Amino acid sequence: LGFGRGRQSQQNRQQRAQSRSSKHLVRRELMFLLAKITVAIVLMVLFIVLVVVCVKLAQSKSSSGYSEIPSVDGDTPLTRLEKVYAFLHNVLLTDPADLLTPGRPQYMASNWIANMDVLELDIPTALNTTQAQAFVQRYVLALLYYSTSGPAGWRNKVSFLSEQLECGWFDPVKTVAGFSDSQTYALGVTCNNNLEVVNLLLPSNGLKGSIPQEVGFLTSLTLLSMPHNQLDGQIPAEMANLVNLQYLDLKFNFLKGRIPNIFETVNELRVLGLSNNYLENELPPSIVELTKLKTLALDDNLLQGDLSQLNALTDLEYLYADRNEFSGQLDANFLTGLENLRELDLSGNSFATTTFPKHLLQHATLQILDLSDNDLQGELPTQLDENIVLEFLSVRDNELTGLVDPTSLPMLKKLNHLDIQGNLFQGQFPSALTALKNLTFLFMGNNPMLSSGPIPSWLFELKQLRELGMSNMKRMFDVPYWLE
Repeated sequence: LGFGRGRQSQQNRQQRAQSRSSKHLVRRELMFLLAKITVAIVLMVLFIVLVVVCVKLAQSKSSSGYSEIPSVDGDTPLTRLEKVYAFLHNVLLTDPADLLTPGRPQYMASNWIANMDVLELDIPTALNTTQAQAFVQRYVLALLYYSTSGPAGWRNKVSFLSEQLECGWFDPVKTVAGFSDSQTYALGVTCNNNLEVVNLLLPSNGLKGSIPQEVGFLTSLTLLSMPHNQLDGQIPAEMANLVNLQYLDLKFNFLKGRIPNIFETVNELRVLGLSNNYLENELPPSIVELTKLKTLALDDNLLQGDLSQLNALTDLEYLYADRNEFSGQLDANFLTGLENLRELDLSGNSFATTTFPKHLLQHATLQILDLSDNDLQGELPTQLDENIVLEFLSVRDNELTGLVDPTSLPMLKKLNHLDIQGNLFQGQFPSALTALKNLTFLFMGNNPMLSSGPIPSWLFELKQLRELGMSNMKRMFDVPYWLE
């Protein structure tokens, strides 16, 4: 038994020694593994740093590596990128800072056409050649792409910067509002038989940024439409070179500054849409040259001055100048030269008058007349001749006074919308308005001196009436059965 205990004790000592040795070996292995992991992490960090440095060096080298535009007169042969820089600077007069500064649109477009464009177009040295026209056209479209947040911001890339000719940078056709013949156009680029860009249509496409001045080199353009985007900055004065332009639509953007004085040369326009921007100051003097213009949309800007210049636009049919800061007198000569006018909206301005412009109510073609929210005073004209054209008339929120003459408004036989609320009219509302058989909307509220009393029973005879406004007229009455 004693031998057994001694042997067992020895075995226990051996087991404890082996356990300590095993634990020591495990610790050594863990420390060795930790050291290997640490070395691996350090090597990986060094590798990443090395890659970043190499990429930046490569970018710096490929970006330009130049502090100035290389000279074409030197003895050293120029690289393709250097030739592009020289052409754009010397011929297109591009600012060197724009070409040589990474991130700027000109920098990106020039590098693309020099090093990434698979077509590898020959680089011209002068502008007045077919070779130059093809190169410039492709470069300008690439520049427009980069200037307006392409590719990240564009909802539809419409094949821009693809390997095909720029005339193939389009998607299926879209209908363009504003043309009476309902023409259809490709979304993106359309070219003519000479491979010249004639249409550029990019509505609601997420464009964000400014329109590059180089767009003025697309001299064959007849249509330029980029509405409902986020374009900012000013409209380039270089667009004066777009002498063939017939349709210009830049509405619903963030454009600011003056409308450029370009219409002495850009005088073929039929449609000019600049609505819903931040354009300011007076209209340019050359706007009188737009004698072929049919639609002029200037609404929702910060424009000032009067509209007397527009009397020269003898073909004008649609004029929208509402919600600006225009002013001036609406006298007997106001827009008398616009004999083809169909719609006129001057609401939300500061136009004034002491004698209502009677000729606007007797216009031979005018269908819509909105003079609401101005500074009009005086009375509505009397003794009107019969008018079977005018459908919409609003003079709300002015300071018009006097009686609603039974010989005036009832003569507007086709009227379906009449709004005289928010004025200072007096007396009775004439029952002669029953002659307006098409009247659908009638608003005469907020005229505190217009007669009180029950709702006139003769309104029952207006069978097409759908909406009647009589708010704040101090009337007390039971609602007649025919309104229930």
